Amino acid sequence: MGLVFGVGGWIVWYVGGKEVLNHHADPNKGISLGTLMAFFGYLALFYGPLSGLTNLTSWLTQFSTQMTRIFEVLDAPISIPDSLQPIAMPTLRGDIEFQGVSF
Repeated sequence: MGLVFGVGGWIVWYVGGKEVLNHHADPNKGISLGTLMAFFGYLALFYGPLSGLTNLTSWLTQFSTQMTRIFEVLDAPISIPDSLQPIAMPTLRGDIEFQGVSF
């Protein structure tokens, strides 16, 4: 698509440039340089959304691949099984003590 957009721009430059030169030679013929620049502005407004649409398929493919990988990780079995004879945790005091801390 980039090649198509580039060739379209080159064609507009060529044809529009010839028309601008015709306008300078005879003001009743061709187009002005301002008209050509305005046309390029409109062309950019047209090509912008089209280039976004061409990237849509690659974005969707990347999204699908990434979601597949995420679900593979989430659905993976637990590799560390629970102990058959668990040990009880001792009672914790919950005190926090800072020693040798400076700011």
